[in-house]
Amino acid sequence: MGSSRSYGTLAARGLAVLVGAGVVFVGLAAAIHALWPLLANVLTDDGQPITLLEGTSVWPTVFLRAATLVLCIWLIADGWRRLDENLKKIVHKLHLVEMWRSLKAEQADSARRSSPWIRFTSNFLYRLPADEHAAHGNAAHGKGESSSDEVFRFWREYIYQGRVIARLFRVLAGVLVMGVLWVILAFVFGNPHPPTRGPVSLWAYRSVTFLLLFATLFLIFFVADTTWFCWRVVRRCRSLVNVWPQQTLQQFSHQLGLPESALYDWADLVFLSRRTKLITTLIYYPFLIIALLLISRSRLFANYGASIPDLVTMGVGLLIVSGCAVALRWSVETSRTKARRRLHDQMVTARKLNDGGRRAGQLQMLLQRIDELREGAFSPFSQQPLVRAMLLPLGSIGGTALIEYLLPSGFS
Repeated sequence: MGSSRSYGTLAARGLAVLVGAGVVFVGLAAAIHALWPLLANVLTDDGQPITLLEGTSVWPTVFLRAATLVLCIWLIADGWRRLDENLKKIVHKLHLVEMWRSLKAEQADSARRSSPWIRFTSNFLYRLPADEHAAHGNAAHGKGESSSDEVFRFWREYIYQGRVIARLFRVLAGVLVMGVLWVILAFVFGNPHPPTRGPVSLWAYRSVTFLLLFATLFLIFFVADTTWFCWRVVRRCRSLVNVWPQQTLQQFSHQLGLPESALYDWADLVFLSRRTKLITTLIYYPFLIIALLLISRSRLFANYGASIPDLVTMGVGLLIVSGCAVALRWSVETSRTKARRRLHDQMVTARKLNDGGRRAGQLQMLLQRIDELREGAFSPFSQQPLVRAMLLPLGSIGGTALIEYLLPSGFS
């Protein structure tokens, strides 16, 4: 009864959304149809024609870039939302909610007692002092004092550097560096004047292009920072014996019938699998926007010259994203190899027990689960989103636009 009601509610909401979207679409179409003669007269007043594929107008490029800008902003907001939702689900499923809430409060108090410079630099390189009172209080969670310090120090760092403001600082730092690189390249190589006629088309082209380049760099470094931060977490997990509170380990111990000490690596791999399942899909975002940027500069629209600053900054940005993705893939595989090695050592010890091979069999099943992990960064390299994302700028019309973009105008 309750299930049928929920389905009915969802169907009603879906129908309402479709109807609302249809009304908005019809309204926009009617408004554009009514205002188009006036708009076209304004846009062509300075002599810049509005043609689609005759190679004489920048307006198709401006319109396409404006739409790409909207898409880029939406991808940034969507990626940020999905990251936060994914982390909340992981925290809930791995029974980290209680610890997470207490550590966030402790972290905020520790930050308030630190200098502004320490708080700022800790967004990049963690330097906040450990909360001694919290460390003693956290021992009540069931861990020894040294183990508790190790666990809670790890999650304090993760919480602080994973905040929205911390990620924003790191992303803007990357955008700033790339902006300086663009200015240097423009000073050395110059930047070709767009094929515009009159102030209206020039202002529209430059305004939309500036906003789109900024948003694209922001998206690139948002994805790069997310991937790089996860890579750091993987390395940190591998360097520590255990980063999990007792409640999480008890959950896995109950599921697998193994002692908690045998499940440290398994907990790491489960967390990384669930987190990177989302992170690796974000790789598509910057490659999609770059592909649309290339298409917008096609000589089917206008006779664009090659812009060395644009080409180099976008290329460097994609290389950074790709490098972070490859490093994350190698790092999680290193963690899996380390987990296998530890399990093999434990199986050798378990075979000496007088339990009829029960413990060794359970460890063997856990080893099989580790080998069968295929989600996120644990998927085979040929199935990694990075490999498919790299085809976006090179495939279909994007590849043709890239060739046109790189060729001197004398060869076109």
